[in-house]
Amino acid sequence: MKKSLIFFGVLVLLISLSFVSAGLFDDLWNKITGKAITGCTDTDEGNDVYTKGTCTDWQYPSGVSDYCQNSQYNTEAYCYDDGNENGPYCTFAVVSCPGGCENGACKQVQTQEPIPITGKC
Repeated sequence: MKKSLIFFGVLVLLISLSFVSAGLFDDLWNKITGKAITGCTDTDEGNDVYTKGTCTDWQYPSGVSDYCQNSQYNTEAYCYDDGNENGPYCTFAVVSCPGGCENGACKQVQTQEPIPITGKC
């Protein structure tokens, strides 16, 4: 009787430890794989091609920044949520920059007001 009681106690203890360690293992695994990060953030607050930003999510825990492909095209990283189980995530759009691209952002196109001509011709 005493041996079976000890056996039952050890069995309950082992089962309890396995549940606790499984939870700890999941947390550790999520941190290793980067899936511990939930949600998505973008430092330029979305699809803002005139500001260089960095998008961070579970795929890019260190972040991925906007960058110029060349002098005319910018790759904009921004948060997108298509309703999948992973939640919002970083995605990319390539945009044309009429004023040129520099340091991960489109340059603003400078428009000049017409200079009024006074006097008679």
